[in-house]
Amino acid sequence: SAFASFATVASLRIGSLSPNITDSLSIGSDIYSGIWAIAEVLQMLVLGPRLILSIREYHAKLVARADGGTQMMSISTFRAGGNALTGRYV
Repeated sequence: SAFASFATVASLRIGSLSPNITDSLSIGSDIYSGIWAIAEVLQMLVLGPRLILSIREYHAKLVARADGGTQMMSISTFRAGGNALTGRYV
């Protein structure tokens, strides 16, 4: 959903670079510019922070998963008298 919104705003931005739209005095070009302005504001105020928060959430889950794997590894490597590579007692 966020990607589609970013792609839409990018497409509107590319379209606004067209001389047919920028040099036109028609009501259609004014409507196009208004829609682009509203979409750009929504992207900055809603989609940008939402994307940042979802990346932070993904990173937190990744770190939590990595920490869990490290704890299990440390338990298996510090077993008294055990060999961590073979899993056998010496």
